[in-house]
Amino acid sequence: LLLPESFVIQGVGIGMKDSLRHERARWGVAASFALVLSLDSATQRATWSAPFRELNPGLASLDQALTWLGLIPSAGEIMSGQHGGWCTSPECMKVPFHIHVIDGNLYIGHFCLLTYILSVCAACVFCHLGMWHTEFWCRTLFTRFDSSRISIPSELPWPDPPGQSSAFDVPVHKADEVLLARFLEFRRVPVPVQVPAQREAAAREAVSYMAELWETKVNAWCHAHYVLRQRGLVFPYRAPFMNPWGFWGETSTWLRSVGCGQITFACEHFAVGVFLPALYCMTGNDRFFYAALHADMAVETYDLLAIAWRALTGSDHTVSRYHPSIDKVLVPHHLFTVGFELMGLMAGAAVSKTFVLQMFVSAHFTGGLIYVAVCIHQSPALSWRRFLYSFQAVVLASIYLCRVVIWLPIAVASMRLAYLYASEFPAHVGLQGQGLGYEYPLLSPIFVGTASLCAFYTYFNIDMVQYHTKLLQKAAARL
Repeated sequence: LLLPESFVIQGVGIGMKDSLRHERARWGVAASFALVLSLDSATQRATWSAPFRELNPGLASLDQALTWLGLIPSAGEIMSGQHGGWCTSPECMKVPFHIHVIDGNLYIGHFCLLTYILSVCAACVFCHLGMWHTEFWCRTLFTRFDSSRISIPSELPWPDPPGQSSAFDVPVHKADEVLLARFLEFRRVPVPVQVPAQREAAAREAVSYMAELWETKVNAWCHAHYVLRQRGLVFPYRAPFMNPWGFWGETSTWLRSVGCGQITFACEHFAVGVFLPALYCMTGNDRFFYAALHADMAVETYDLLAIAWRALTGSDHTVSRYHPSIDKVLVPHHLFTVGFELMGLMAGAAVSKTFVLQMFVSAHFTGGLIYVAVCIHQSPALSWRRFLYSFQAVVLASIYLCRVVIWLPIAVASMRLAYLYASEFPAHVGLQGQGLGYEYPLLSPIFVGTASLCAFYTYFNIDMVQYHTKLLQKAAARL
């Protein structure tokens, strides 16, 4: 159940003590799932043919706890009509994970292959429209240029050590002709004859030079962090923008595309991952549920295909537009998301939509905040150190709430339900039917797939906690 070390985001500036804690966390995840499997396998050694409830009555306490949390229904709730969207008849158990054809379309549970393919095509169009729209408004609103606010470097090349970058030190309107000429020659720009023209040219080149320094610094940090796996790296912070509300004009072409991708992803996470589920909860219309899962699955799938295309051709059409070294983190994240949503759709009517959306909303709410945090680091808000610290604290608190407190019971309930659906239902659980009747439920594709997804996402969430704790500490150090 453990993933390779290369699949995990390492925290910023992790030392030996943090490394040991990281290893303990990793083995803690493994031990938790091993405990569940060992308890279950011990019951199966007795006899594989007896009903599950007779082999391990101790798991009835687990079912009772999950019922108390509202994660699985009890028999009493079903009898009182409070089924909460769970399967309440043997007929509905004929749909989950079963392959069938309706009007020439292939279905697995409630997952439709044709709908999936069309959704991916639509996601390609809407994501690029979103990125174009974002770039248009940022270019329109945030490219104001005032040469009187620009400074040029007195030292060439300008030193840019790890960590916080320094602003250029000589205001362009105070620079003498020698410094102006030397800087323009360094930038390989023809030196105008008139001094005012020299200042204007130097100001524009200073903006381009700072953008290039920042892009180089980010690329170097990503390579050292994700490829070389170096420890103790100092997180990079950009020098303050010289024209704060003209920040888009002071950003490199590549980082502009990253910003457009993050804004597009953030809007998608909040619209698809929060707004559509809220509409489902308010109206009870199943179309909002299926629209949310298909839309998000399509966006993640398109980004996966674009990442693969970039690896083959070098042409970047991804939504994220991250440095390629981050693919080793982003690809497993996308695969988990698509896998979880596939499981939710393939389970069909057997699984409560409210149960699925608990995980769906919590993941997308925190994910949206994380994307917003990336955008903040590319905006004038980067210089608002108290605001940046406070927002990072909100992000970390949401991760603890949604990806620890809410996620862990859902993970246990998901594996328990996967086992029950693969075998049969005990009397104290309100689910009806006979399950899928696997002789060895632990080896069933349903249980193996669910356990693998839960293990990875738990490991991923632990690392998210560590990573954003480091970011909060770095933000606090800048106060």
